[in-house]
Amino acid sequence: MEVSQDFLVTTDRLSALLAPQVLKIRRALPQDVCVLYQAAREISKTPGVLLLLPHEFGEAEFRDKLQWIGKAGICLVAECDGKLLGHAWLDPMPLSVVAHVFSLSLLVHPDQHGCGIANDLLTALTDWAAQAGRVEKIEWRIREQNHAARQQAKCFGFIEEGRFARSLKLPNGSYLSDIALAKFY
Repeated sequence: MEVSQDFLVTTDRLSALLAPQVLKIRRALPQDVCVLYQAAREISKTPGVLLLLPHEFGEAEFRDKLQWIGKAGICLVAECDGKLLGHAWLDPMPLSVVAHVFSLSLLVHPDQHGCGIANDLLTALTDWAAQAGRVEKIEWRIREQNHAARQQAKCFGFIEEGRFARSLKLPNGSYLSDIALAKFY
């Protein structure tokens, strides 16, 4: 699979959509920013799912982040019949001594959970990382209670590196912990 081409996956797992459908994994485009931003804002309304709360990031900052990732790493979207269903990116660390380390972020849009979209995005991202030649490590922080994502990470060869106890403090005063996972190339 070449990095410059779309990643195409035909799937029948999208039961919420009319079958047959083709799930297309492709690079994010500038015109995707608004939809991705709105999805991230919607997801961030549930405390603890994202690090940011809705009032802590705007569309301009989100656009700038995606532009940076598009140049330095990769941002992919899952699309079916013109509808964006999820997105994920690999964001390189900005300092030269850690530029070989990429941070993974993955969001499946709320009405698409359980359809295999995360698996297809992870497949495309890890394939890209293996071919890119500059990715030596992917770091992924997953909430401790997100057992499905942790299991999926293990299936993709991620190993547990540590635990960040009480790393997120929610608006109600409760805490969540993160599990630090890594995949080496």
